Amino acid sequence: DAAILGMVSSKPLGHGACGNGMARPGYPFSFRKNLPKKLKKTPWSTLALRLRYGGLEITLVETSNYWRNFVGSGMLQHDSIVGVRKLGRGILRWEELDDIANLLSNFFGWINHCIAPVFHIKGYRQGKLVYRGYNLHPHPTVPRDSFSWLPMFDVEGGNGTRQTQPEMVQCLLEEFAKTWTRNEEEDGVFHVALDMLRSGSKGSSRSRPAVGYLRDTFGACSIFVGMLMGQGGMRGRRDVMWECLRKIGVDDKLPLPDREDWDYVLQNHPELWWAKNSNKVLEEEKGTLSRPLANVGNWLLHIDDPTNAKMLLSLPGSVQHYLVEVSEWLADLMAMRAVGYCGCYFNRLTRATEIVPWAK
Repeated sequence: DAAILGMVSSKPLGHGACGNGMARPGYPFSFRKNLPKKLKKTPWSTLALRLRYGGLEITLVETSNYWRNFVGSGMLQHDSIVGVRKLGRGILRWEELDDIANLLSNFFGWINHCIAPVFHIKGYRQGKLVYRGYNLHPHPTVPRDSFSWLPMFDVEGGNGTRQTQPEMVQCLLEEFAKTWTRNEEEDGVFHVALDMLRSGSKGSSRSRPAVGYLRDTFGACSIFVGMLMGQGGMRGRRDVMWECLRKIGVDDKLPLPDREDWDYVLQNHPELWWAKNSNKVLEEEKGTLSRPLANVGNWLLHIDDPTNAKMLLSLPGSVQHYLVEVSEWLADLMAMRAVGYCGCYFNRLTRATEIVPWAK
């Protein structure tokens, strides 16, 4: 009649940044909208988040030592527990459990780019353990960086409650679930794009992503471009990318606010604006965002060509890393646009919480 999912890397939802009630650490079904008058000796977490979907209650709470020991104290940063049960306290079928575990894994993975946020499952019947699943994902990971596109706090602020609004997360889950279900029904590749953003090539918080993750972020962008713009037909890659930038409300301009960095890239890496069909740099396109995206995407797609490999690998590590951040930022925006999100997001380039461009 209930299941508990262990969470790995649940920022920002599992770190007291979002909540609509209280619960004891490790006990999601102790959820209360307010602290009970008679407190037990065990501590209560500062905040807990309860969501609802498909006739289920989904409750996020802080983890406990019991759950940490259950998973093991190795590489995993096991910071949250998710409790799942029926709204009417009825029997939770295995099919429902599999479906919600899959949905939540991808939902939280989309928010924090972690490969395997849902790590293991314990199922209960009348309070007794009847199912225990280990290693549902073969490669669970610790958090790779501190950036999630979901803002940690309400952009309005002003009243001292600087936190992500639970209502926003509830709506977000519902919209994500619609896109996820449609993707499955139509044999789409939305899940592939999400897997690419969560790729192990991203590395950890202690190491910058390698060029392999550039391949993954550009692959994700290509999938989202197809979802947003339809099939390209005879249109060139640069034209399709330009149209997609318009669709998500992003200016076709390389997003480098520092003038020195801007001048350095333009002067030292004109190959980013090389138009193969004309065998030269088109001056009217220099400084645009769509042309480098088209070129780097083409180099990655045809990396077996020595010329393309040389073009890509001759870019210094700092420029490659910048392209990773830009493509990851764009992929996040494209995913939000595909899901129908119109709220606030954390811009990893400006380090600021902003309204999504298409909603301004």
